[in-house]
Amino acid sequence: MARRRYAWTERRIAKFMREGRGLGRGPSYLPWLTVADIPSLGKSHRVFWSVTDRQHHLLSDNEYYAFLRMCYDDRTLDIREQFPLPRQETLRIAAELGVRHPKANGVCIVMTTDLLVKSSTGSGSIECAYAVKPDNALVDQRTLEKLDIERVYWEKQSVAWSIIPASNVRNTASANLEWIFDCLPDDGTDSNEERLISGYLIGAIQDFGNFPLRTVCSIIDGRFALRAGRTLSTARRMLSQKAFQVDLSVGSLADLPASNFVYRGELA
Repeated sequence: MARRRYAWTERRIAKFMREGRGLGRGPSYLPWLTVADIPSLGKSHRVFWSVTDRQHHLLSDNEYYAFLRMCYDDRTLDIREQFPLPRQETLRIAAELGVRHPKANGVCIVMTTDLLVKSSTGSGSIECAYAVKPDNALVDQRTLEKLDIERVYWEKQSVAWSIIPASNVRNTASANLEWIFDCLPDDGTDSNEERLISGYLIGAIQDFGNFPLRTVCSIIDGRFALRAGRTLSTARRMLSQKAFQVDLSVGSLADLPASNFVYRGELA
């Protein structure tokens, strides 16, 4: 049953095209593949990003970590994941390169680029395409053939394309970003309470800068009879909004001295 559900057929590809998969930008974009379209291996992620005002679908831990790094970059304007490449074009490129086009169940599938990122620069906005792959896949001949099709496609579109090895995104900074973003958007409280707690936290960091962040947050929870972890949740949201500036690469954020967190100004 599961095999039939996820099997590629021309009928399934036509259905995805009718649904507008791969079309739109920002909140209207619908990726070619969502986490519901593939067998679950416990490695997929749904992440809401306020900039695009939608939930993003990342199909592996590596894609997830790369996405977090990009969406935390102030220059990033939009991210389109699982971006489909026109099948007729990739078929032509495969023929030009003399390699087999990817197939599944005898059907030539629609190839996708993991992340298509729009960023701002001093001279305007640019788009860059990224393939996020495990390091060991980058020594596999068949994987390299498929990546070459993708590379040539983006070259023809005059869009910069590059490979991100997993080893480049699995580090302390990525673990901290995962901790920051793996938090409920509003914690079930109103905005006034959130703003009050934020104010308490900013003051407490100045008063107890030598204590770890988690300890300072616990002090506020106890002082104002908040449930355990409430203030730490606010701290994570403030970090996601960059209300605090901190070096993500120096260790576990919750265990860093509170003085490491520099308040940058009003919340978004």
